[in-house]
Amino acid sequence: MIGIVAHTSRMHQANALADKVAAEYISVDDGTLGCNGNHKKVWAHLNDYRTEWSIVLEDDAIPVDNFTEQAYQALAVAPTAVVSFYLGKHHIPNLDWEHRKQQAINEADLVDAHWIATNHLLHAVGVAIRTDAIPSMWHHINQMPDVFPIDEAITHWAYNTGRGIGYTWPSLVDHADQPTTFRHPDKMDRPPGRIAYRTGTHTLWTDKAVTM
Repeated sequence: MIGIVAHTSRMHQANALADKVAAEYISVDDGTLGCNGNHKKVWAHLNDYRTEWSIVLEDDAIPVDNFTEQAYQALAVAPTAVVSFYLGKHHIPNLDWEHRKQQAINEADLVDAHWIATNHLLHAVGVAIRTDAIPSMWHHINQMPDVFPIDEAITHWAYNTGRGIGYTWPSLVDHADQPTTFRHPDKMDRPPGRIAYRTGTHTLWTDKAVTM
């Protein structure tokens, strides 16, 4: 199942995305729920379906062609219970991540790994979680203050429950580099260039992974 997190200012974008990936659900917010609240709403909705995996895309995600087929092929061999379809540049404020990401990318290319595994979810542009793990995640993040962005909240849950996080390599979604609708607690501007390191597909996905 695929759900879309959307803002009223991006309705055209969200509808086009939903059509492209055949999303079953769109949650539209005018800012009342906020980014975290809207993500939680979508995850709660997807939990009602008995699929093996649930996928949430933000309205500024740009999926590769044949995203749905590629995503489910990748998830069939995913080495982790949480999957990010996006590995992007310019993670603020911890710029050390840029060095770590580039090292992992180089290693993945060298050994033809299709996954980069870590214990941090650095983005929420496109995320999949095993559906049977959603209740645990949802309960955990609802106990956390809303000052934590949704990616950090999911990271906290995954770390505390011993679940790994894997990034598809290359990314299956890119990110539309446009002004954010979310006011980050650190109040730091997000610089331009917030795009995927690389997008692409595989004819046959494997579970081979490198660590970041």
